[in-house]
Amino acid sequence: MGVKIVTDSLSDITSDIAQGLGITVVPLTVSFGKESFLDRITMTTDEFYYRLTHDPIWPTTTQPPPGDFINVYNKLAEETDEILVITLSTKLSGTYQSALNAKSLVEKKCRIEVIDSLTVAISTVFVPHSEQDHSVAILTSSSLFYIFSGAVIPIR
Repeated sequence: MGVKIVTDSLSDITSDIAQGLGITVVPLTVSFGKESFLDRITMTTDEFYYRLTHDPIWPTTTQPPPGDFINVYNKLAEETDEILVITLSTKLSGTYQSALNAKSLVEKKCRIEVIDSLTVAISTVFVPHSEQDHSVAILTSSSLFYIFSGAVIPIR
């Protein structure tokens, strides 16, 4: 069983890269006034940027509730015994806390590591290392991990 990676939608990882690397993306809620959307689910990235440049109302975001992370963890725990979660900075959102709160409520025994990226958007980098063994390096401003053959190896 290899490690499974989870991040939030503000990591700005594209759906193609997420799918190619087997990364699960938990959406934040984006609101323009009274209208709310699930980031990349009920509002595409193109729609978001269009609204950002044409709407007089500045958008806000809301962290995913712990239940969203619980659902993801329980699903992934059926496939693996180790989950690595990298979230938006705690200085910008409560997403890290939601992911952490959900950790203790997973039904199946599974090691879950929740990491505060200390950043927003594209500053979390997922670098495919080898297609043969599906290894990947993950770089955030606070940590560097190398995932090889399902093992998470902290580098820094």
